[in-house]
Amino acid sequence: MIERQVQIDGVQQALEVFQRLPDAVLVATRMVTERMKLLTEGATPVGPPSSLHSGTLKHSWGRIESVSGGFSFTNPQLYAGILEEGLYPRVGRGPEPRTAPGIRRPGIFSRQAIDGIVWPILEDAASLSGLARVAVDQILKELSHA
Repeated sequence: MIERQVQIDGVQQALEVFQRLPDAVLVATRMVTERMKLLTEGATPVGPPSSLHSGTLKHSWGRIESVSGGFSFTNPQLYAGILEEGLYPRVGRGPEPRTAPGIRRPGIFSRQAIDGIVWPILEDAASLSGLARVAVDQILKELSHA
């Protein structure tokens, strides 16, 4: 009889943890998005001080928004997509051209963001490992609260 009670208690505890799991994953997803935004802002190039747009792109990343299935942040600057997707029309000329072909992706990119801004972060094993660690730690933290 005592053994059955212990098993029932264990099942009840497991059910309580599983009921909290969706909320824990949602909180962890938000934390990962916040970390990804910080990495993205850090990787965003800044034009030369004499440039009209110096720092505009870096400081234009929007706040994190809730979207279906998770969270998102965007940059409204039109040239953000050009930088990320390598859509410059040609490789620059001269002794220090400002554009260059991608290294691991096709396209013409800014020399300050070869292969884009976000894509290299997502391709970097250390960055992905850090993001995964944030998620796991946050889920465990959320599930440990009674």
